[in-house]
Amino acid sequence: MRSGGLKCPVEPDLRADIWLKLLGNISFNPISALARATMRQMCRHGGTRQVIETMMTETLAVAAAVVELAEITGVEVPTLRTVHALSGLLALRSAA
Repeated sequence: MRSGGLKCPVEPDLRADIWLKLLGNISFNPISALARATMRQMCRHGGTRQVIETMMTETLAVAAAVVELAEITGVEVPTLRTVHALSGLLALRSAA
């Protein structure tokens, strides 16, 4: 891969990198789909930035419990549930 010009570092703590990627995916992706906005636009908009921060905090609470699903841990994730519901509605409307 390196000979092809790609960066491919070997990370000593892959789990931390996976959680970092998850934090971005779990918050920015659905908000971007719902708002039809870029990451820059989402971060510059105070209200949207706050929702993203809250979603990341809820995700970290799940991560701190060292399990994969909030249901199993009993960790409260109301903002994640709200955005999930909104994304589901968007998917239904897009399919129609």
